[in-house]
Amino acid sequence: MTCQAIHSIITTIKSRHNINDNDLSSSTSNGCTTYTYKGITIGKACCAGNSEQVHQPDTNTLRTGAPHTISYLDPSSGDIGGSNNVSIYGENFDKHVTVAFGGLPATSVTSYGNMISVSAPAHAAGTVDISVTNQCGVTATLKNGYTYSAQPVISSLSPESGHTGGSKNLTLYGSNFSYFPSVPTVTLGGKKATNVTTEAGGGALSFDAPAHAAATVDLVVTNPSGKSVTLAKGYSYSSTPSITYQSDVSGHIGGMENLILMGGNFSDSAGVPTVAFGGVAGSNVSVYGGGSALFVDTPAHAAGTVSIKLTNSDGPSATLSKAYAYTTTPVISFLSAASGDTHGSQDLVIYGANFAMKSGKPSVTIGGTTVTSVTSYGNALFVDPAAHATGTGSLIVANPEGPSATLTNGYTYTAQPVISSVFPGTGSANGTENVIINGYNFSYFPGVPTVKFGDTPGSNVTVYANGQSLFVDAPAHAAGSVPVTVTNSSGSSAVFKYYGYTGSVCPVFNITPALTILMQQ
Repeated sequence: MTCQAIHSIITTIKSRHNINDNDLSSSTSNGCTTYTYKGITIGKACCAGNSEQVHQPDTNTLRTGAPHTISYLDPSSGDIGGSNNVSIYGENFDKHVTVAFGGLPATSVTSYGNMISVSAPAHAAGTVDISVTNQCGVTATLKNGYTYSAQPVISSLSPESGHTGGSKNLTLYGSNFSYFPSVPTVTLGGKKATNVTTEAGGGALSFDAPAHAAATVDLVVTNPSGKSVTLAKGYSYSSTPSITYQSDVSGHIGGMENLILMGGNFSDSAGVPTVAFGGVAGSNVSVYGGGSALFVDTPAHAAGTVSIKLTNSDGPSATLSKAYAYTTTPVISFLSAASGDTHGSQDLVIYGANFAMKSGKPSVTIGGTTVTSVTSYGNALFVDPAAHATGTGSLIVANPEGPSATLTNGYTYTAQPVISSVFPGTGSANGTENVIINGYNFSYFPGVPTVKFGDTPGSNVTVYANGQSLFVDAPAHAAGSVPVTVTNSSGSSAVFKYYGYTGSVCPVFNITPALTILMQQ
C-alpha cells in the first residue's frame, strides 16, 4: 500500500507556505519516507499493515526568513592566506548565520545584529562575492565585496622615529598583511624587527624596532608569499628625546599616578627614561607607542610651579620649563552624567584636576549625602552616588587638607528614565543580541530595568555609565515596528517610538507525536 496521508499533508504545507519543489526532498528507508525542507525534517511516514504513522510539524509555524543586507566589509581586502579578522556591516543579521567568501566558508562567525565578525578563509588572489545566509536559509550577497592579494601595502607608520636603542610597539598601517601561514617579516635598515603581530584584519602590524645607529632607514615588509613592499627612508633613529604634550598641567601636592607625556625618541628597549619634577624623580615610568609616549607617577612636592625634565637612558634630555603646578585646591570641570536614579547608581565620573590621590582620597557629597565609594585618578574621580530623594543638589569635592570645589546644583536625582536612542534601530525577527539603548537615569538598584519590545521582554539587560546606557538582547518578534519600553525598578518607565523588526520568524519544526491513521484495504 502507499502512504497517502503524508502526501496530502506535504501538499498542504507546500501550498500554504509557498515552498518550492527544489527545496523539498524525500528519502525512504525501512518502509518510512522522510520529507525535508532545506535540510530540516518536516514530515515522516511509516507504512505497515493496514495503518500508517504520520509525523508532522505544526504547519502554522513554517514561515519565511528575515531579509538582511550587507553594506560593506572592513577591511575589504586581505592576504591570500586568510585567517584575518573581517567585520561585515549591514542590517538585520540573525544571531546564527553562515558566511562565505567566494563560496568558501568563513570561520569564527559571531553576529551582533548590524555587524558580523568572521575569520576569512584562504583563497586564491582575486575579487570575490561575500554571502551571508541566515538561519532561515535566506542569503544576501555583496558582489565583489572582498579582494584577496599576496601584495602587502603600506600607508603610514607610527611613530616615524625612535630611539637608537630600539623601541617597542610601533604600528604600521596598510593592507594585505598576512596572518597565515605566518606573519610578515619586517626589517628596518636591513635589521629584523621582533614580536611582529598582524592586527586589524591584516590592516596593521605591531612590532618592536631593533637597535640601530642614528640614521634614516628604509622599512621593508615581506609576506610569506615572498611579495614585499618598501617604505623608503620611512624611519629615523635618534637618541635625543622631545616632549610635545603633557596630560595635566597641575596636580595635588601628594603626587598622582599616570601623568602622560607625549613626544618622540624616548628610550625603551635600552632602558626607560628618568622623569623629574622640580628635581624630584617620578616613579613607575612606562614607555609606549614606539617611544612616543610614557606614563609616570608624579612625586610629592611642595606647592608651586616646577619644570619637568626627561632624561633618556643614554644621557640626552628634554625639559619643559615651569610646566607643572602643585596645589591642594581641587577643580571640578564637568560630570559624565548630570542625573541619576533615586536608588543610587554606579560609575559617575567627576572630571577636573588636583584631586588628592596618594596622600588620601577626597570626600564627595551630593545633595548633602556622602558618597561612600570614591576612587581617585588625580584628574578624575569615580564615585557611586548613594540613594537620595528626588531633587537637584550641589556636588562638593573636598581634599584631605580642607580645600574644596563645589558644582552648584550639579546633579539631579530622579526615578524617571529617559531614552534618547536605540541602536541598531532595526533587527531580525529572529532576535538580535546587544541592542544598545542610550539615555539616562536607568536604574542599578535594587535591580536593572526591564525592557520590552512591544509586549515581549528582552533579556540579559546590563546597565553602564552611571545609568546612561544599557545593553539588551532583543527577542524574536513578528515583522513590524514596535515601541521599546524601559521600566526602572521604581516602576517608572520610558517609551521609545519604535524598533523595527524585519521579515518573519524562521521555521520552528517541532515534530508532534505520531498520528495513527487507519487506511482502508
